[in-house]
Amino acid sequence: MAAKGVFRSPSEAHPLITDRFQRSRGVFSPGHRMRMNIVPVFLNAMVPVGVFVFCCAMTSIGGLMYTRPLFVKCCIALVGLCWLLSVAIAIWARWHEPDPSWFTYSAMSVGVAFLLGTFAGYTIFTYHTKPYFQLRDLKVSHGIDASRNAGMEVNDAGILHFRPGSHVDYSISWHFKSRSLYCVAPIISNTSQVPFGQTYDFWAVGKDCCSMTAADFRCGSWGHQGSTMGGIRVVDEDDAAMYRLAVKQTASLYNIMAPLPIFVEWSVNPELEALEAKRKGFRIFTNYCVFAFICSLFSVAVALARFSFMGRGKSADYLDDTNWNFASFNKPIDWSVQAF
Repeated sequence: MAAKGVFRSPSEAHPLITDRFQRSRGVFSPGHRMRMNIVPVFLNAMVPVGVFVFCCAMTSIGGLMYTRPLFVKCCIALVGLCWLLSVAIAIWARWHEPDPSWFTYSAMSVGVAFLLGTFAGYTIFTYHTKPYFQLRDLKVSHGIDASRNAGMEVNDAGILHFRPGSHVDYSISWHFKSRSLYCVAPIISNTSQVPFGQTYDFWAVGKDCCSMTAADFRCGSWGHQGSTMGGIRVVDEDDAAMYRLAVKQTASLYNIMAPLPIFVEWSVNPELEALEAKRKGFRIFTNYCVFAFICSLFSVAVALARFSFMGRGKSADYLDDTNWNFASFNKPIDWSVQAF
């Protein structure tokens, strides 16, 4: 050791300082450059997309979520466990590897893809796929006379075809307001303006398609004047509860009876419209997958740009200066001072 506590070489320093100076520096330390490996870049671009597509597809399209929900939940749980494993690996790498790596990015991107894919798929299933399969489980009824047939006769029908001349009675339509405007109007036939049973069992319904101040129903195929019309059964229980309240208000307002109403969406071709709901869900799924792919490419590009700038700066390591002890580090060290 030199006089007055000034070191002439790293070997004269304290063992802890010597160990720090002689430790191998990472490839991302200043003054070092590295070449990117295309394999982890490709995997980090495609694996999150695959996770998103798998989770979204399992919970939305194909009908597995409707016919085998337990199997789908097990598959989603398995993906979640794999994600937690990637998080554990990323934490281990952060503690034991001095250099930045793709493990942290992989854990974050896979987690986001897992959560968003599951949420997006369940949303598609709730609003598009599930109603289609619920209708498919019910039967198709033809030749219904709204003025003669009772609603209990076709209570298990999902698609209803009414006799020629059946129409919506717009003069006694009304609504129920609860965030959305739930509109209802009775369906009658040309055989009688009032049902023979004195009860209105078939109701055309819709959301936000009527006036709040008058009997003005404009839902579904309300302006169609064809000979035959049909209806798509409302299978959503929450919507059915709101429509039931609207019917009660209508019955009280016009002094009519509707103890067991059946709610349908007025349609010219109910089978085609029911199938179109499923197709719309698949189109939304496709758009989500394309968007996830674009987001994944963008995220990987940002990560690559960040990695590429690591190591470009000038080294600040003490050993890069041959006269390190004569630069700004030549102050004497007082070994009597203890560190707390």
